[in-house]
Amino acid sequence: MKKFMPFMLAIAIGLSVIAVPVFAEDSNKTQGTDKPVKTADNGKDHKDGDKSKSDKKDANAQLPLSADTLTCVQTALDARDTAIFTAFDADYTATKATLSTRTTALKAAWALSTSKDRKNAISKAWKEYKTTTKTANDTMKKGRKDAWKKYKEDFKACKGVTEGELNSDTTSEGADVLL
Repeated sequence: MKKFMPFMLAIAIGLSVIAVPVFAEDSNKTQGTDKPVKTADNGKDHKDGDKSKSDKKDANAQLPLSADTLTCVQTALDARDTAIFTAFDADYTATKATLSTRTTALKAAWALSTSKDRKNAISKAWKEYKTTTKTANDTMKKGRKDAWKKYKEDFKACKGVTEGELNSDTTSEGADVLL
């Protein structure tokens, strides 16, 4: 054991001598050259002092929007969320009715005296439940997707808003899937 410890210490020191210079390098430095450097913004090449297209779009986005444009966007947002509320309300109502129907059908199935009849009735109840639930969910998803599609069209119709502003809002579209 005493011979093993100095050996492990020597290995640890050797590895640290090799690893420290590797981790100390900065991958964004040009090492004194004038070559483009890959940066964290999507791996695009930039030379120092150059403005990228996204920087120019961001500069345009800093311009103040008119009251009419802001109202236009807010109206589009209200229409989108109202349509999503409606789709989810319809789904809730359909799901509640489907669960009630399933409960009634399963209770009736368990009231049957023969195993064969009971098995057939239970199978039928679950099959109808799955079909009805799938239809309700598909209808809700379509309503949600249609609401977002219409919102994007309405948003683009608002004068003065940029594609970047639209994209910054519509990237949250996936959050509605979690509802």
